[in-house]
Amino acid sequence: MALVSVIVIAYNNENISSALLSASQQIYSNVEIIVVDDGSSDQTYSLIKEFSLSDKRVKYVQNKTNLGRSASRNVGLSLSAGEYFVFLDADDFLPAPSVKEQLDIAIAYQADIVFGKTTAIDIEKNLEVSHYTDHIINKTLNNIDVKQKPNLINNNQIVGRLYRKDYVTKNDILFPDNRRNAEDLYFNYFSLMQGAVVSTAPNVNSYIYKVGNYLNTGSKNKICDARDNLLEILNHAINYGNQQILDVVLKKCLDFVSILDRPAKAYGSDERDFINFLASLRPLVSNISEADIDSLPVHRRDIARFIKNGYYYGAYDRWVNSKMYWSKWKQKTAKS
Repeated sequence: MALVSVIVIAYNNENISSALLSASQQIYSNVEIIVVDDGSSDQTYSLIKEFSLSDKRVKYVQNKTNLGRSASRNVGLSLSAGEYFVFLDADDFLPAPSVKEQLDIAIAYQADIVFGKTTAIDIEKNLEVSHYTDHIINKTLNNIDVKQKPNLINNNQIVGRLYRKDYVTKNDILFPDNRRNAEDLYFNYFSLMQGAVVSTAPNVNSYIYKVGNYLNTGSKNKICDARDNLLEILNHAINYGNQQILDVVLKKCLDFVSILDRPAKAYGSDERDFINFLASLRPLVSNISEADIDSLPVHRRDIARFIKNGYYYGAYDRWVNSKMYWSKWKQKTAKS
């Protein structure tokens, strides 16, 4: 029986027990649970140690200082002994059949990566909601690669899938230690671009994602790390990708530049820093065609074009005016 590593990173996640329990209760029992505590200042590490007493398959380590998500995932990978591995975030959980069903597919089709279905749960409303990957992992496919299905690049997450460890190790695929955040975007792209044999399995419910966690937060460091990872991906796609892959990456760049909700949340009222950040986005859209920009909604189109042409204050003003317009529209709609 192949050993599968479940790699969990945690930082101040005192609700981690439910994630660990879901890993422990996998139908496929030949798993090891690798937990990396990234220097938590609360009771997270104590909870991990306590849980390990009930399951000897748990191996844990605590970083001496807070290294960030990228470096912590690399620590987890270095400690893992499994032939295959999956990632699990500390505030999510795995359905009981997750590992077994993905592993069965990996073995049957000699897949390097198996993409399953991610189920999103709005924990405040206790409702299942749509997840952005639903339209990507929407058909059962085997023995394919990213050239045959380029939109796999748009599946930014690294959870909800199973990786073959030997493939990752031989191709020296790691998370960027020099960037603490947005590591999933980077790892997903480069793990696909080394010739991975891929299976997609929308009928396998592989992951439960709780809406409202990390991906819905914003900070300057997270936004800048995402920008830098995306720029490295773009440069790689220009030099090594085919036209279809490059088109997907350029579309990602265009979305990143023209949708400013998260950067605005991160920069708040700091107008000067926000405008400097907008200026740093110009390389992401320098290769975007005018036709692609024209395909955007009007306010996003204007923002992208201003940034491409170096009019950063214009992009900022357009963003502010669009938010004022939608705010007034919502107020008017509520009154009527």
